[in-house]
Amino acid sequence: PYYRAFGGITTSTLKCNNRSCTYEPEKEEIFHCLTLEMPTIQSTIKQLLERHWSSQDLIDEGDRCHVCQAPKSQSKSIRLTRWPQILVLHLKRLAVLSHTPSIYRKNDTKITFEDSMPVAGKTLPYKLRAVIVHHGRDAAGHYIAMVRDQNRRWYKCDDFTPPTRITDARVMAAEPYMLFYEA
Repeated sequence: PYYRAFGGITTSTLKCNNRSCTYEPEKEEIFHCLTLEMPTIQSTIKQLLERHWSSQDLIDEGDRCHVCQAPKSQSKSIRLTRWPQILVLHLKRLAVLSHTPSIYRKNDTKITFEDSMPVAGKTLPYKLRAVIVHHGRDAAGHYIAMVRDQNRRWYKCDDFTPPTRITDARVMAAEPYMLFYEA
């Protein structure tokens, strides 16, 4: 089933930063894909994941602790409770600037990713199995997939042509939109 292959579990913790308050609820959530915010400078997948799991202060207007009512005093942290068998990473390359009319901005920042990705809490590293790339303009374009077979050969899959063999170097030089890692 889909969940067994792609399902992971995160635990988010909301914490009041008021030292005398003990408010700290936890919430478990199932995920099938991790959406990672794109930076404006060249980064690695490891850096994007570290940023994703880091603690963030909640500074929205009206944000108050549910117990002590201190304004703008909460922080949220997310940790991975259970890794999925297949880890899907979505890089948020398209930002919506306006809904009417539809205006998008594409982020072409270079992201370095690994062929093999060790993760804390797992004995074996994840192996890169597929990369999806978006070609074209912000609000339009075309997606292609680069997929690795069981013999570790890469193939470019495009709607317009039959699958063709490509080199490891070409895959690793791609600007990924999505990455698929298998445990």
